[in-house]
Amino acid sequence: PDATSLASGQSVTVSETGSAGQTMTAVSAGSLTVNSGDSLNYRLATPGTEVELSKIRYNAGNEDVSVKQVALQLTGSNLTLENQKVTLHDGATKVGEATFASGNTAKAVLSSFTVPRHGTKTLTVKATMAGISASGPNTVSGNLVKVDYDNTNVGTDGNFGTGLSSGQTILPSGSTASAGVRLMKAYPKFE
Repeated sequence: PDATSLASGQSVTVSETGSAGQTMTAVSAGSLTVNSGDSLNYRLATPGTEVELSKIRYNAGNEDVSVKQVALQLTGSNLTLENQKVTLHDGATKVGEATFASGNTAKAVLSSFTVPRHGTKTLTVKATMAGISASGPNTVSGNLVKVDYDNTNVGTDGNFGTGLSSGQTILPSGSTASAGVRLMKAYPKFE
């Protein structure tokens, strides 16, 4: 076939090559996975100190994903955080909080936590450790506090996000395994 340039008025001969072209794959929504973030080593803490309990690394595929809610669980052998609040942070910015009201689970609505397409972002879980006394909330020294992502609670009542391009609800997969923090009434420091 022939064509004429609109700008110059010259005619050109177009040659076509038979080809199937590029392969395109369509997906209806993004994906979201979680795993243990930058590892936190096992540590000791005393009452009244704010400590990082765990890090949850999110990985997004195919589109940016806004994480709307995260469900957490206590995985240690005791309920040291029962009726206590944990805060969730994106770097230095607090993006949510959750309370372990009774039992070993809690969930937090996140204010602004978006994982970039084909990228990662880490959510840090922190708490100020409650006191140890005969009347509680902690009655013995030495409890191991472990907070992890609750991979048994996936859905709009638990862990979920929203794809920013598709508008679809994204249900994450994966799990975490924190090392934990040992709550001690006191411990020696060697310098």
